[in-house]
Amino acid sequence: MASHPFYPPDLQVIGYVANTLSVPALLGSFALATLAVIVVTSLILKSFRPTISRLDKILVGWFIFTGCIHLFLEGDFVYNHRSMPGRTDLFGQLWKEYAKADSRYMTMEPFVLGMETITAFAWGPLSYLIAWLIVVQSPHRHPVQMLVSMGQVYGDVLYYATSMLDESYHALSYSRPEAYYYWGYFIFLNAFWIVIPGVCMYQSYSAMQRFAIQFETAGLYIIGTPTAQMHITFDELLDSLGGIVGLLEYGLGWRVCHSLVHRIIRYRQWNVLKASQALWIESSSPLFYELRHASESIRVTPAELEGSRFGRIIKEEWDGGMHVRQKRWIARMIVAAALAGMFKNISSFFHSRRLATRQ
Repeated sequence: MASHPFYPPDLQVIGYVANTLSVPALLGSFALATLAVIVVTSLILKSFRPTISRLDKILVGWFIFTGCIHLFLEGDFVYNHRSMPGRTDLFGQLWKEYAKADSRYMTMEPFVLGMETITAFAWGPLSYLIAWLIVVQSPHRHPVQMLVSMGQVYGDVLYYATSMLDESYHALSYSRPEAYYYWGYFIFLNAFWIVIPGVCMYQSYSAMQRFAIQFETAGLYIIGTPTAQMHITFDELLDSLGGIVGLLEYGLGWRVCHSLVHRIIRYRQWNVLKASQALWIESSSPLFYELRHASESIRVTPAELEGSRFGRIIKEEWDGGMHVRQKRWIARMIVAAALAGMFKNISSFFHSRRLATRQ
């Protein structure tokens, strides 16, 4: 008869010592630690950046939480894997409880040890970095977020696959027969690191595929993608149809209308379709378009330009298709951009009201 609770029953677990804490006590301790991380993160965000969007706030919390799991809990396993069966501290007992769903954590199985090492010491610190990049609105946020999220999904898929293939081809099960160990611990808990990173990957892919006004600083608008950007003024954007659409998408509909009316009142000669553009595409290839403004230039892909109405208009002007486009298409682009900007402003307004109410 086996002297341990792990599967298969004939598994050799050297130096095993039974847990002294009950399952409710272990799960309660984990839940309290998770709650503490969430509360502390929320308080820091509230004082450091109170206007952060709800989605970014959730993602900051997620990356801080997953960073703690990777670096401390999984890092503890990597560092103490040889003595894990006999440990009686909190982390050791948590791992022995989880090992009832996957006994590979008690036997120094090479794949699990290698995967956990990469997860702990690569994805752990990088998760904290992503949280910081989100808070400071860094243009490097999405490439790093894509890298870490893809690594998490890839590692989790391999983790599932190796266990399931052993069971299918070798009739070797690492989980106890009780359903809650397999479906609760093994499937459900690990699924978070597929679903949430999958959403993060989609968000980062969409952001990196979008050419738009990224943000405004010191009276200049930063346009481009999160990784390739240039500076341009409001009036220079206003001198082209693409620039007007970009400003409308960004949520500056009222300022655009006010400036255009002001120009007309001052009898300034201006034709949006014939104006000399301060921002233009200098050259193109099947792989990228090179945009230039003054002494700055950036390269963006066709997909990145197609990701926004702003980029689509600029691309159409360069490709020579604007003159064959019907006026209705141009009007639809302008109206759609204005509505998108209006929705953005309304969302920001209600978000600010909620923050003010809480304070």
